[in-house]
Amino acid sequence: MPEKAASTLPGGRCWLSAVFLIALSLRVAAVVWVDLGIGQLHDPNEQEFGYLAERLVRGDGYVRLSYSEATGYGFGGGRYLPSAYMPPAYPVLVAACLQLVGPGKAFVVALQLIHCFLGACLSLLIYAIGWKTFSATTGMLAAFCLAFYPVFLYLPSQFSAASLYIPLFYCVVLFSISSDAWKSGKMAGLGLLTGLAALARANLVIYVALLPLSWAIGRRNALARAVVIYSAAALLALSPWLVRNYLRFGAPVLTTSFGQNLWVGHNDRATGSALDVNGKRFLAPSADAANSLRVPPTDAAEAILDDRYLSMALDSIRANPVRSVVWLPLKKLWLFVSWDTTSALSSSLLYRVPWLLILFLGIAGMVNTRHRIRDLSLLYLVIAATAVECMVFFVLPRYRLIIEPVVILFAAHAAVTWTQKLRVRVLQRMSATP
Repeated sequence: MPEKAASTLPGGRCWLSAVFLIALSLRVAAVVWVDLGIGQLHDPNEQEFGYLAERLVRGDGYVRLSYSEATGYGFGGGRYLPSAYMPPAYPVLVAACLQLVGPGKAFVVALQLIHCFLGACLSLLIYAIGWKTFSATTGMLAAFCLAFYPVFLYLPSQFSAASLYIPLFYCVVLFSISSDAWKSGKMAGLGLLTGLAALARANLVIYVALLPLSWAIGRRNALARAVVIYSAAALLALSPWLVRNYLRFGAPVLTTSFGQNLWVGHNDRATGSALDVNGKRFLAPSADAANSLRVPPTDAAEAILDDRYLSMALDSIRANPVRSVVWLPLKKLWLFVSWDTTSALSSSLLYRVPWLLILFLGIAGMVNTRHRIRDLSLLYLVIAATAVECMVFFVLPRYRLIIEPVVILFAAHAAVTWTQKLRVRVLQRMSATP
């Protein structure tokens, strides 16, 4: 917890208003710049979020693949099949925006503005987390750094669930480190929020276990009853989705992309990124895969396809365990810590230089706070869990986004600590000068 002497910041509300307005203005400006450059919302996942949202608005349900006897699997025509390829929170947000505004440029701009607002809110969340864990000064510096951080300026222009799940996740982090009283209502609220975050990004479901682990490491004496309430509330938030998937696929799966993602990271052509050894993208439309793997055209087709990907991934791991368990994970970790050279985004200096700067300062901040590893266990677990996730599956440039606010917090702490030490030394020399 932050030291009492550093727990307040003069003019704090004015500074918070300033950081929010600056973050919002910069994101809107970045969106305008990107839109003028390409003329529309860039959508690398047009057969994921946008496609799902369009089908929801049309009343087809949460569907992705379709099947007809003439053409086999595709993305239109024939009978639509249930999907759980992407968790529902972001497609539902996109669908709500599409329903309210209608198709066209107005819809694109409205969605981008929502992204901008959520991005500006993230800066405030990082301030609050920094204040709770370090000091108000550290929190404010981290918030300003995040407001100006290039990747997070670019993010709102994209059709990406990261604009939703990253702020949601840091709401969970803030709520967790603030829940000292272990009251039933707080635990229930935190559980519901964690479940909602997992409905935006399925991987975040691991925090249903990691949050109680961080409390145990931090010796925060959480009552067993509080942990049970938290876990039950998280399950309650997830239950409508899990029940729906059980009825559609015969299993209460959170997503039907687990097997495919594991296969991308573990096959004969795997490189650690989303591209194979020939430079071709692994994540080809799953309609092609469903046709080539002869998946039966039932409602459970997507789950069956994912099971086949999982079997192929496990076969590859068993066939070459050293490559799959040692060399590929190490390469993925390097791509995660540095950058994925197969991605056009990673080639930009605006992506590389700021990351190297905050990484250097962030490591220094972690070294400075090593004696507080129990207090800060959740922040360390966020970094460790995300790195392990990429080592198990594969690396994309955006996968690192979720830990960069944590690294910025540690970097801000290092900068504040060094500045304070420098100030003390300067004052000592001045006072020693006759």
